[in-house]
Amino acid sequence: MANKHLAVYDLTHAPPTFDFVTWLVIAEMAKRRCGDDSLEVYIKPGPAGGFRKDKNPPGLIHRKWMLQQVVRACCPLFGASVSNIEVFTQEYHTYPYLTKTIVDNYRAGEDLPRPYPSEQSVDYVNQWYEHKFKDGRPLIVLVLREAEYWPVRNSDNKMWAKFAETIANRFNVVVMRDASKCWQDLPPEFEGFASVPWASANVDFRLALYEKAHLNMAMSGGNTTLLEFSDKAKYVIFGALIPYDSCPSPEGWWYASIGLKGEEGLPWFSEFQKHTWEEQLTFEIMKEEFWKMIAEMGG
Repeated sequence: MANKHLAVYDLTHAPPTFDFVTWLVIAEMAKRRCGDDSLEVYIKPGPAGGFRKDKNPPGLIHRKWMLQQVVRACCPLFGASVSNIEVFTQEYHTYPYLTKTIVDNYRAGEDLPRPYPSEQSVDYVNQWYEHKFKDGRPLIVLVLREAEYWPVRNSDNKMWAKFAETIANRFNVVVMRDASKCWQDLPPEFEGFASVPWASANVDFRLALYEKAHLNMAMSGGNTTLLEFSDKAKYVIFGALIPYDSCPSPEGWWYASIGLKGEEGLPWFSEFQKHTWEEQLTFEIMKEEFWKMIAEMGG
């Protein structure tokens, strides 16, 4: 009989956000350590409409959407399934959702679980690209952060649009908005560029598009979590050390939560995967990091 590893994601304490991906990687590592065959996830409701008592992400309707379209939908990307069995009837496991746990396990020699899009989503993204772009130029995906909370961490649309214009003569550029804004028109600064709402709203398509891109340029946030665990996507992620109201010292938080010091990257990053470490992102930094990575990739 196959052994199932039942893990509980408790919405009393945990958020219905991309933080779940970190938790899912930790749970999958534990499943492998135990020698179990499959991972089943039970999502335990919290006390405030099924969620924890805080304001992030804001709005009950949005939280319910994130629960379905992020938390539940990310499970198959890692080969896990969602269980409807009440956990108190059988043995179960609970885990934190700190990246530091993964870093420590990885440095101790454990393999890193990776997310993979479905074959159908990969095929659909390939079809989209061939239909949308006939010239065959490399695809650059700009991943914006546009959250209502901690807006200081959000993308500066004018700067990102200026950057898009400077590379558009050589690359095909698309803009991936925050899921909460993905069905809205792009901000006027991005006039002439295409958005990809289907990828913003669907994690399977999102991951397939990340992998299709010649390079992803992203603002650090929940949207980048799948990037950080992908073994195929290439990317530069900005803004890891930008301070905000509940985290005035991101460098200290980075070590406590992520387990890294200074300008270390996550230990499983490939040569084409990078965080940058500025406290204030500028156009010059963005342009420099982009062309540096393009050069390292062979032009």
